[in-house]
Amino acid sequence: MQQNVTEYLKERYGISRNTQEQAKVTFDLTESEHLALWETKPKFLSKLAAKLAKNRASADSYMRSEFGPCLSWVNKQAKKGGVMNRHTAEVISHKDSQKRFRMQLGESHSEKSKRKISESKKGVKHTSAHKAKVSAALAGVPKSPESNSKRSSAMRAHWDKKRAEKAASVTQVVREVAEEQEASLNSVVATNQIPPH
Repeated sequence: MQQNVTEYLKERYGISRNTQEQAKVTFDLTESEHLALWETKPKFLSKLAAKLAKNRASADSYMRSEFGPCLSWVNKQAKKGGVMNRHTAEVISHKDSQKRFRMQLGESHSEKSKRKISESKKGVKHTSAHKAKVSAALAGVPKSPESNSKRSSAMRAHWDKKRAEKAASVTQVVREVAEEQEASLNSVVATNQIPPH
């Protein structure tokens, strides 16, 4: 490995360490192990050497690009373990790293992820153009009997709940008015000393 590439990768080691530690990952990878991981990827090393030969900015740009290399995990299980070492780390492109950790069929979001997604969607107003596109996409699409039944049940439950809330509200108002009238009547009886019936 060329001296300038080695020096550059030693700097990247510090950046990788900080990044993983900020993500609450146990970073158990020495600088020499880090360099050894890079040596298994000669294609990335030769391209990095060529970029460094041009200038530092070119190398930095390459390292940030989607096809540029990064220190990643060998698989999802290793990532879940939370310890990055020579057995769980690998040098791959940013794009491949993103592909590797996308949701796969059968996987589901954690409750924390669901809450984050929910919060990010709350209060988002769709433009008229967006609404028109959604409407056009759904126009003419036949709905299955099960879908119609579910939608009908959901709307029925929604309006039943609204009616129950309204009835409870009216009942509460009537109760409050009756209590006020009784209190008013009691105060009149008490001040006028009218004997109760």
